[in-house]
Amino acid sequence: MYDYLKMLELTYSRGMSSRDVAKTIPCSKTTVTDFLERFEEYDKSVLSYPTAPGITNEKIHELLYFKQKTGADTVNYREPDYKDIASKLKGKGQTLKRLWRHYDSEGVIDGKKPYSYRQYCQRYLEWCEANIMYTHIFRNPGENLELDYAGMTLYLQDRHLSGSDTKVTIFIATLSYSSYFYCEGMVDCSEKHWIRVCNNAIQYFGGITPLITCDNCKVAVNENKDWIAPELNETFQNWATYHGVTIVPAAVESPTWKPNVEGSVGVVTRDILVEMNEMTFFTLDELNTELWERMDARNAENLKDKDYSRHDLFIRDEKPILIPLPATAFQFIQRTTAKVANNLAVTFDHNYYTMLKKYVGMKVEIRATDSKVSFYTEGGTLIKTYPRCHGAHEWVYDESTKPRVNSDYSNWSPEFFRKWAKDIGPYALEVINKMMNAKPTPNQAFRSCFGVLKFSGKYGKEVLEECCHKALSANRPYYTYIKDIIDGYEPEQSSAKQAGSRNNAALDSEMVYKAPDDKYSLDKLLRKQEEVDNG
Repeated sequence: MYDYLKMLELTYSRGMSSRDVAKTIPCSKTTVTDFLERFEEYDKSVLSYPTAPGITNEKIHELLYFKQKTGADTVNYREPDYKDIASKLKGKGQTLKRLWRHYDSEGVIDGKKPYSYRQYCQRYLEWCEANIMYTHIFRNPGENLELDYAGMTLYLQDRHLSGSDTKVTIFIATLSYSSYFYCEGMVDCSEKHWIRVCNNAIQYFGGITPLITCDNCKVAVNENKDWIAPELNETFQNWATYHGVTIVPAAVESPTWKPNVEGSVGVVTRDILVEMNEMTFFTLDELNTELWERMDARNAENLKDKDYSRHDLFIRDEKPILIPLPATAFQFIQRTTAKVANNLAVTFDHNYYTMLKKYVGMKVEIRATDSKVSFYTEGGTLIKTYPRCHGAHEWVYDESTKPRVNSDYSNWSPEFFRKWAKDIGPYALEVINKMMNAKPTPNQAFRSCFGVLKFSGKYGKEVLEECCHKALSANRPYYTYIKDIIDGYEPEQSSAKQAGSRNNAALDSEMVYKAPDDKYSLDKLLRKQEEVDNG
């Protein structure tokens, strides 16, 4: 309720204008003007300035805003519960008309009849003017979900290297009506992980709202110079379209557009993150497990001066009317391009997916989700789809693309490499056999074999044979191990190198090997093979 006594004092004792009075109270200039007009028109024998003893704000409000009725009028009409009306109007789809119909259907109670719809609305608006002191955006249940990051971050410690802490950003999603919130730690804030935490949030709520109000982070909004027509991130827009909802970004640097998630940021920071900042976490799973336990506990606590919690309000009013989620979660699609290498494989995310021989050297487009990897021609024709491999340096193939032993590389075959190794010495031959036997098919070891045997051209057959002997003695017949120890030898004299080069040139001629393009040069292929062997 406004301070009417203060309004009278400022106007009549200090001579302030209605505009200045409105700034002081505070309220709108229209409210002050309307009040003064009612005051001037009222019976001065009852209400005047200076006011009589016993005149309070409540009494002034009663005299000016609730017209005095005759005895008959007072008896014949019953007052609605205005506070209850204001509360029910927060419900989704609720209107004054519907509430009046319910009020009117009760008929005459204790000799008092209901007001007409016009009188009902007028008296409710008068009550609002006297009792609602500030503008409030009423949120309907299940209408809006607000997204943001917390300002405070946590850190993961490295078990083996002190001082190498990893920053963890805290994502927060809050339902605008109940303030029921979800939070999760992220070490990577890329588009892929933004979509992942948004999926996790709506899974936690068990549904989604028709409106999403987000912050202006780059994974959600590309540009928002004009809040009327913001440019949304394409992936996030696809996520919204998939769920049939609308994204309405907040205006730049306008936290009041998403006040409920800002409130959750304060709660999470003050009641959860400050305490967790004093704890030690080595993995993100450990951190999120602790975070979620505290989140559930905070959601279950009763709100201040209320006998219910955010969770209670959510279960009662919001969860039943949330939009159901699709049967499968939205999949982030990772797109890139690569060439099919001479080993019939496309390398993606440190794993090797085999293709048919006719695609060798062809540039393909890769479209990958968390569950599958699809390969397309540049024209958009689907070549092959595999289940996604989440390991490292693994080969993925099926019967249709399983490498054949003798024909995939023209003259490259197990016998070709054994013949080349036998010419170097028995230890080299044994290394080559072990390398090919360690793979599901010998073809997968061809690049490693080629890399080992090529050392004979630079260092000579005797040096390579000795290094292969050491590798076998250490039970490490790998390309990377032989490379490491052979680098310790000085190249042979120029004449020896020339002889080795001539011998190697003859072998190269026998191999009928065509060098790949720059992107898949021999050096790069061998470096990739180092990763395979190390894995």
